[in-house]
Amino acid sequence: MKKEEENSSRSSNDDINGKLESNSHKNINIKILFKEEKIKNILMKNKIEKNIIDKFDGKYINDKDLESVSLFEIKGKKKEKRNKNDGNSNKKQVNSDKRRGRKNKNDNTKGNHDKNTPDNIIKKCKRIFFKYIIIFINSIVKKYSSNPQRNYEFKKLNYKNYIDNLKKDKEIILLNMPLKDFISLEISRKYCSNIEFNKEKMKKILKDEKDNEKLNSLLNMTFGEWIDVFTFKKDIELKFNGLQQVLKDFYNNKEDSEYFSRFIFYLFHYKNWFLKKKPRKSKKRNN
Repeated sequence: MKKEEENSSRSSNDDINGKLESNSHKNINIKILFKEEKIKNILMKNKIEKNIIDKFDGKYINDKDLESVSLFEIKGKKKEKRNKNDGNSNKKQVNSDKRRGRKNKNDNTKGNHDKNTPDNIIKKCKRIFFKYIIIFINSIVKKYSSNPQRNYEFKKLNYKNYIDNLKKDKEIILLNMPLKDFISLEISRKYCSNIEFNKEKMKKILKDEKDNEKLNSLLNMTFGEWIDVFTFKKDIELKFNGLQQVLKDFYNNKEDSEYFSRFIFYLFHYKNWFLKKKPRKSKKRNN
């Protein structure tokens, strides 16, 4: 019986993805870059504490970061010409000599792929979005439901299934997914043995609240649009303070200025990073 439930769950999620995949690129547009002062102005306008805003420093955002989220070529430091001098070839040799895999316990050199790399920061942003979108949906259902006494609370999604996957095509599908479908994805078994718990709960809400225009409007908002709400790029009637709490937690945890600044930068350019990302070419098998 459990296998049948799992199979039906996979097929239902495939149905959701299939419906959205055909027009997955239509609704997402690359935005103009949010530079340091513009981000600071947005944070200031939304009453983020000054000491938190001051810790965000654009000097940690390099040309490569800007290029990774911009559709246009970024003019910055001049790239060194190939074979300009022997120094470049020596640098390449040094890099090629670095060992791969686990570092020796006596090796104090800083690894290339640490928490400051873009993909790791993007994963951190995605983890936060997945956490706070549950809080947001629970709050709007409670606030706008015609019967607030009903237990409509949703459980956390299966992080492992979705957060570690940074493939462009999968993320574009998620960005275009309405919140009512997003929340209906598989939940973590840590919170409930029925992985379709959220999906069944949402079906009931949509049935009970079919004439509730305000709630249905919010539930039809896409994940990508919700990210704009979370980062204060888009205003809605309900004020959501998720970002304030996230930045306060980061500040209180005494994250270093570099990571703190890069995290805010990629949080504001999350959609752009995926849209600019080049999809991996599938490897052709030799017959």
